[in-house]
Amino acid sequence: MDNTVYIDLDSFTISSSAPGNIHCDREIAEVIIELNKKGYKTIASCAGHNRSGSISRYFIPESDYDEWIETFGEHPSVVRVEKYDDRHFVCLSKELITTTYVAFADNYEFESLPEGFEKSELEEGISLNCRTYYYLDEEEETWQKMKTQKQIDTEIKNARARLLAWAKELKPVKMKGMNI
Repeated sequence: MDNTVYIDLDSFTISSSAPGNIHCDREIAEVIIELNKKGYKTIASCAGHNRSGSISRYFIPESDYDEWIETFGEHPSVVRVEKYDDRHFVCLSKELITTTYVAFADNYEFESLPEGFEKSELEEGISLNCRTYYYLDEEEETWQKMKTQKQIDTEIKNARARLLAWAKELKPVKMKGMNI
């Protein structure tokens, strides 16, 4: 099933086509609609996805290899590092976390944040992020005992629910010269 939906920012509804609309994950679309309807311009989002047990590939430029190995080479998530081509190495690594987030075009000053979410500064704007760890031990030294699929799915779903409840409680953005 395709997880992408399109949001028409003129009508604040889900659309079936991409041109002129923004795309987002189906599970977070209601949050994005609510925020944009209230004047909080979003630029990116992710509903969080349960990819526990998956392996990701990261490319490391040869010039960064020594520093990278010193910093991350012994990390328990690293499965294998090998030469990829003349200029790169590739690291195969276990997925450890997923993040439910919304990124905003401006640096909005919120009175509160949804439970479990943190605010991060972006080059332009901010993001609100909630990490869901796939492992019971959040201390990165071990990462041995994995949560069940159901535990992970429940945590991700709860993060989305807290974000939606928070978005519904937000007051609309006050625009310069307007009393909204």
